[in-house]
Amino acid sequence: MAVLELGGYLEYGNMSPMKPYLYLSGSLLVSFFAGIWGLFVFMDITKRFSQLSEYEYRKKSVLLKLMVVFVNVQVLTCVLFLKHDSIDYCTI
Repeated sequence: MAVLELGGYLEYGNMSPMKPYLYLSGSLLVSFFAGIWGLFVFMDITKRFSQLSEYEYRKKSVLLKLMVVFVNVQVLTCVLFLKHDSIDYCTI
């Protein structure tokens, strides 16, 4: 999204159905929740069959989930600040 914004094809926060921001944001949210769902499914399979416990997938998946959540919070914060003109530029 940053490349499209820098190229002038995207305006952050413009939720018009005629602009790509709405569709890109929606696809990013669907992708995020599908990834989180996949991690939960993987953790359930690991817990149910107890075959991958020596690789410590529980710790790795928790760390990955936290990173994904923090990145999404950072993007949301930057977009909100940009939308309300609190900051001029935000590197995401």
